[in-house]
Amino acid sequence: MTNKKLNWLCYKCIGDSEIKKRIQEQGKEKKCFYCGELRISIEIRKLATWIDKVYRKYYSSAPYYFVSVCQPAQVEGKNPEEIIAEMVEADKEIANLIVDYLSKEEERRVIKKGESPLYNSSNKYKRIDKSPDELHDMWKLFKKRIQYQRRFFANEAEKLLESILKGIEKFAEKDSLSPVRWLEPNDSKHIYRARIANTPKEVKKIIENTPKSLAPPPPEKNRGGRMNPSGISVFYGSFNEETCIAEVRPIVGGLVVVGKFEVIKPLKLLDLTNFNKPLPDVSMFRNNYDQIVFQWQFLYDFHRLISKPVQPHEESIKYIPTQVVAEYIANELKYDGVIYSSAQLISDEFNNLEGLENIVLFDAQKIIKDVYYNELKFYSKINKKFLEKYIDIDEEQINNDFSLKFISESEKIYEISSVNYTHNNRNLNEFDKQTGAFV
Repeated sequence: MTNKKLNWLCYKCIGDSEIKKRIQEQGKEKKCFYCGELRISIEIRKLATWIDKVYRKYYSSAPYYFVSVCQPAQVEGKNPEEIIAEMVEADKEIANLIVDYLSKEEERRVIKKGESPLYNSSNKYKRIDKSPDELHDMWKLFKKRIQYQRRFFANEAEKLLESILKGIEKFAEKDSLSPVRWLEPNDSKHIYRARIANTPKEVKKIIENTPKSLAPPPPEKNRGGRMNPSGISVFYGSFNEETCIAEVRPIVGGLVVVGKFEVIKPLKLLDLTNFNKPLPDVSMFRNNYDQIVFQWQFLYDFHRLISKPVQPHEESIKYIPTQVVAEYIANELKYDGVIYSSAQLISDEFNNLEGLENIVLFDAQKIIKDVYYNELKFYSKINKKFLEKYIDIDEEQINNDFSLKFISESEKIYEISSVNYTHNNRNLNEFDKQTGAFV
């Protein structure tokens, strides 16, 4: 490191977004040793200090295994040059230089403090697994208390949900990986909703009364669901007809009516299917990196939970935690709805979700324009506020108040000819006799 020409590295020669940002904020205009350009650069020793702090936090020596009776070897892991090249997204020559500097610094520390070496190029090192145990423990306690002990403890519930959900919009550094999903009025994607009809007479009644017959039920007739308690109406739909049909659980020989809706107002949605993907491209050098990792892993597990089928006799209890989360998402985070995977058509690998998405929209009274606009006209006869707000207004004002519009004559009738089932063999030892559930 005595060669002054090798002391400076520019931000363009580093791919990691956080390191780039730091170099631009703290660097000086110098000639980069690697690309030779005069740009904002940072001293290698300072860059190495940033890297060392993160490297020591997330990596340790890989374990040794006996490949023969007297020959232990590290069969897993990578050498420090490979790890650092990946961490900062830089060429190997840059990583070699950084490791060379850090290994010399480490030699003094090892002798001085008795630390284990982490920059020995002949050794292999492995990422330290970190899991959101604290969040999982809090969630288990939350579920137990809200299901079986106390239904109303706003401060405690809010604290947990804030720790899980706060800041999730800033997870991704690339828009394509953001959990926020917008549906716009001119999108080609439509939303479908299904109703079971037990007889041809019921089919006729549903079709004659669309779109009202496909709207969420009024609060007094509404049962609790995965994302709503009894008495609060929401709109459940899917992004294709097959998923929509599966979600209403029809019997063989049964009839199902499906209608199609278009979006007429921008909708801000929390896309939980996004948490099924690997952790997005988030820099390890961000100050809140641990929190991001923990939240992402937790929400991955949470998405699997809400996408699991629930037996009808268990719905009133098992839906309570997800109902509370949905209320928080709607009222505190101000989302219009949530996208999640189908519990009925979930893929084996839980990563092929194309076409298997459901959507729930909150504030049911402002969902379907064709239904509620006509009803509001009726109510306006006895309520002057409705009259002043909704009568003699133009189409644009109406569209601003409602989310969906029923597509006329989009109704389709399906007769169920067969149902496919998949199953998993469960070990009797996994069955908890006290709770009546598999562990």
